[in-house]
Amino acid sequence: MTMKTGSCWSAMVALVLVGCQLDARDPDPGEPVGTTSVARACPVGAASWIRALGPASPSLAGSVAVDVFGNVLVATTGASATAGSGVTQVAPDGTVLYTRPFGSLVATDRSGNAYVAGGFSQPMNLGTGKIAPVGAVDVFVAKLDPAGTTLFARGLGLPGTGLTSMAVDATGRIAVSGTGLGTVVLDAAGEPVFTLDYAGAVAFDAAGELVVIGTFTSRVDLGVGDGPVVVNASSGSWAFLVKLDRGGHRVWSQVLTGRGVAGTAIAIDAQDNIVVGGSYSGSAMLFGDTFRAIVAPGLGRITGAFVAKLDSDGDVVWKIGQATGVEANGVAIDAAGYVVVNGATASNNGFRRIEAITRLDPKGQLTLDAEMFPASGYGRGVGVATDACGSIYASIAALDSPSPGSPMRSYLVKITP
Repeated sequence: MTMKTGSCWSAMVALVLVGCQLDARDPDPGEPVGTTSVARACPVGAASWIRALGPASPSLAGSVAVDVFGNVLVATTGASATAGSGVTQVAPDGTVLYTRPFGSLVATDRSGNAYVAGGFSQPMNLGTGKIAPVGAVDVFVAKLDPAGTTLFARGLGLPGTGLTSMAVDATGRIAVSGTGLGTVVLDAAGEPVFTLDYAGAVAFDAAGELVVIGTFTSRVDLGVGDGPVVVNASSGSWAFLVKLDRGGHRVWSQVLTGRGVAGTAIAIDAQDNIVVGGSYSGSAMLFGDTFRAIVAPGLGRITGAFVAKLDSDGDVVWKIGQATGVEANGVAIDAAGYVVVNGATASNNGFRRIEAITRLDPKGQLTLDAEMFPASGYGRGVGVATDACGSIYASIAALDSPSPGSPMRSYLVKITP
């Protein structure tokens, strides 16, 4: 590990740090106590670490979630049909607790259960009996107890290509989103409640209302007030942000216009503030202000990553148009309200990316800017989560070597206060 500022972290990973001000977090008094207490599950000062998880798809290293016991779960997408997807549960000290050879998305509930979703094209048994796909590629959803035992598993009979995001609300309702299926919300037993035509990154607030941020290249119909919206031919893509009530009806929505605008990440805190992230490749109108992408021809990229915090009514608290390099692929909010962004910055070697993590305080001020170098140093960050002590867990897809055609591997990194 190379330290540029201070001595905040220790891990077998190289970092470049700016303004390293990770503060210790006291355990939340509302969290479980006893043998599985947060204080024991994620002790302040525990060592950081990095784990290689296996071959990865270039487009998705894995979604990440932390359960109430402080264990982290990461779902990875295999590099090919023969190197499949799967879920791994890892203890706070980096010990692998279990792996399951299925699933490319993961979320957790307040009881420590894990929810897994993925695509499947052949009959399979996830522990509760055989399920068979409907169509060429179906979607399955499974619920696992804290020990990894399957409680239920079912196919949805919906297209399972391009899965992007998953979330669980306080009552156990499940949202799954993907380019093939759109977005579907299921009840706690896995039965469909409603479906939407659009897909994106999803999150539930405390009332069980769903918020979705996504990207569209032709048109999107968000309901009364913002629909249908048609992208200008020269724009490439726009982004949308929409909040829906428990019945799937639009509460409010916004459209982010410009050139090459993409909505890719979302998180909601305990006060129902919404943090979203994305990117753009030209000028962009983001929540009422115009931003222009940074021109960096030598780095092979003309782009900007954005992050914004909104209240539950969709009103902007703060927004940053050029905060986190060139990609903002995942966001998380810790118990103290700090925002962590996992993404990438540009390099000048074959237009490749370098994984980058940014942390912002509750007012949007930069407190940490880190570049991480597993394997060759080239790759991108995807999923991110935080535990009750403020430790950061980030998934990374990195090239094994800098040579053309190098394999890509999925990594899970822990960064402690």
